[in-house]
Amino acid sequence: AAFDVEGAAGIVAKLIGAVFGAESVTNASYVAIGLSALDKGTSHEDLAAFAIAAAGANTPAQVTSLLWSNLMGSPPTAEQAQPYIDLLNSGTSVGELGVFAAEHPINQANIALAELKESGIVFDPLGFVV
Repeated sequence: AAFDVEGAAGIVAKLIGAVFGAESVTNASYVAIGLSALDKGTSHEDLAAFAIAAAGANTPAQVTSLLWSNLMGSPPTAEQAQPYIDLLNSGTSVGELGVFAAEHPINQANIALAELKESGIVFDPLGFVV
């Protein structure tokens, strides 16, 4: 199912791009962890929250900076970050914001989602592409 960018492989690739950066989409270990978690029934939002915590972002400001930087290529200004910090402080979960970032068209362009559909996604440590 790694060619199915609308399915589990696509979800994992988009989350990796948003949380760890587009260059990490080829990290077979990250992909394997994500696919395994989804196969076990982990929700999209819970997987996003897990990945964000694994990336070391714990506060609303850190979460916002991490996601913004990976989408936009540079850290947010205070003015750019504040609306997202406010969302996190007012009940939006880290997982919800992570999914929003993962599904954002800028992230999908950054990770070349359309090309991944053609090339496949490496998903195991041995380097097999499915």
